[in-house]
Amino acid sequence: MPIERASATAVDELLSAMNVARGELEAFIASTPPERLVTLRKDGWSIKDHLFHLATWDLYLIAILDRQPRLPAVGIDADPRESFDEVNALFFERGKDLPLNHVLGAFRGNRARIIEQVRKLSDADLDRPGADFQPAHPPAPQGTLRSWILVVTAEHDREHHAWMRDILAHAMTAEAVPAD
Repeated sequence: MPIERASATAVDELLSAMNVARGELEAFIASTPPERLVTLRKDGWSIKDHLFHLATWDLYLIAILDRQPRLPAVGIDADPRESFDEVNALFFERGKDLPLNHVLGAFRGNRARIIEQVRKLSDADLDRPGADFQPAHPPAPQGTLRSWILVVTAEHDREHHAWMRDILAHAMTAEAVPAD
């Protein structure tokens, strides 16, 4: 007799997308010596700086999922509307001198909190406007809760994973060039 499989819920699919992207990033971290996570830089950023950046934006999403004001959660006064450069520079300054173990703890701990919160959501919750989870002031960005979660987790992880691989590749290329 064939075994019936329950179809995956939208929450399951979202968690899967988040876990795949984060798993790829965790494999990259595990395969990179810790000193390279801290010392290699491209455009001023180390791999550790990217990890802190991701951990900080995860706090933004945690606040949304907790139905708490998102801006104080990351220590900013206004949502970036056009360019994230100013806010990201602020996050960079906050994290640049933190030890790697602190950054990794926040990086992993914040994501664990998000996963725990997403598991409590229903499929219907994912299709609600993200603004339903936020106070009216300041006005929340547009989009569904599902889109907010994907952007801050899986898509953000993939974007920064590419930049982190580029930092490592840039260093390897520089190391391979013989000195004159």
